[in-house]
Amino acid sequence: MLPYFLKIKRAIGGSDLYKIYLSESTRKLGLSMIDVFIPIFLINIGYSLGQVAIYYLLYSVFHILFTLPAGKVNSM
Repeated sequence: MLPYFLKIKRAIGGSDLYKIYLSESTRKLGLSMIDVFIPIFLINIGYSLGQVAIYYLLYSVFHILFTLPAGKVNSM
């Protein structure tokens, strides 16, 4: 049985697209691993759970506000 990433490589055909998918997957995995520890860190340095929730709310709002215009500019 082939590892999952080799199955993807075969399905895509070994092109540069495979390298982009692998790079993006690795990047997202790393960021997800860091995201687990951000609320723990914020609580350990003295922020309340409510303040951590507000941080994530603001993070999400700004992510949406900047992602939508960037997508529009990219599709031009």
